[in-house]
Amino acid sequence: MKRLNILLFFLISTAGFAQIENKDMLNIFYHTTTSSNGIEVYQSSINANKTILQNNKNELNIGVAGDKFDFNFNNQPELLYTSEIEQVYKIKLALGYTYTFNHSWSANALLSPEIASVDFTEINSNNVNFNATAYFTKKWFSTNNNYTKLSLGASYTSTFGKMKFIPVLDFYQKMNSKFSYAIGFPQTFANYQINTKNSFKAAISYASFYGGISYPINYFTNANTTLLLEYANTTAALQYSYNFIPDWNIFFSAGYTIYNHLELTNTSHEQVYNFNYNSKLNLAIGINYNFKL
Repeated sequence: MKRLNILLFFLISTAGFAQIENKDMLNIFYHTTTSSNGIEVYQSSINANKTILQNNKNELNIGVAGDKFDFNFNNQPELLYTSEIEQVYKIKLALGYTYTFNHSWSANALLSPEIASVDFTEINSNNVNFNATAYFTKKWFSTNNNYTKLSLGASYTSTFGKMKFIPVLDFYQKMNSKFSYAIGFPQTFANYQINTKNSFKAAISYASFYGGISYPINYFTNANTTLLLEYANTTAALQYSYNFIPDWNIFFSAGYTIYNHLELTNTSHEQVYNFNYNSKLNLAIGINYNFKL
């Protein structure tokens, strides 16, 4: 069994502001994903986001996160795994801005350049991605602080692996104090608050990275080829959360990986090697903290 450790540091994922109702939160979780062909992924994450400016018209948000992806490989060529790709580092900076036109309309933008490399002493264009998102949001208010909102726009992002344009289409509705749901990108969910301490959430979520490997991989015919490592995961899961003290909650989830993709590509974004990473059940546990403003 071989292990490839992927360590990522990044700020709030691109397009995420479209569905974040509470932007002031610290989140820590551990997630496992297995496959029927011998590949196992262990993801340890910590991320935080904070509103640093807010008035009648303007809102400014920043965030920080770190992920460690540990990969266990079975049934893969021995020569593929060299010490040169045991760790890949990714740093992502993000800044989100919202301008409120009136009670119902707002414009939103998120910029997040990122660097991914095994060695930050040798950075080139293959290690840099520029993520950007822009969208408009329309809100409809009803009684008892319930509301509906629709967000429309576009994102240039690595959310699904390779950099690509993806539409932002997000419909959110808070039905009452107990039930809310969202349909769209980057997350679809339905949340039911049983009481002040217990809640259930069914959700579809995404995880990904796309980074350069600066060193040659001797498994391939061209030893000097610069490669990019691409990972994309789509998961459907049922989550239970428990608020054990004010502003803190712990959660557990179990689900199924709808889509998994792990491959090496060249700088022309052509496939060099596909790990044939398929789908199976996954589990997660984590903790959330809501910042006091």
